[in-house]
Amino acid sequence: MVTKPYFSRTIIPQEDRPLFSRGPYRFTRHPYHSGFFFITLGITMFISGHWLSIVSTFLFIGSALHYRMSLEESYYQKQYGDIYPVWCRHRFRLLPFLY
Repeated sequence: MVTKPYFSRTIIPQEDRPLFSRGPYRFTRHPYHSGFFFITLGITMFISGHWLSIVSTFLFIGSALHYRMSLEESYYQKQYGDIYPVWCRHRFRLLPFLY
């Protein structure tokens, strides 16, 4: 795992955390959030099998993740400064090749 020593469930400022560009971070800025989104989508599709589960996952989980990613990105912008927007331009936010 690329970020194992730095992983936490809360947004905790860690001054020594590097900006990763290898592993899943080559494609997305938030690979843990992407994984959580796809797992939730898969579980809701498996349980219900209805197209509304896709819509509800995008609405509820997507909006919660969007809020969380906004908080994280504002923190990273402060921590890394001008290099962070350049790093972001080469990576998708949540869904590879879509968003």
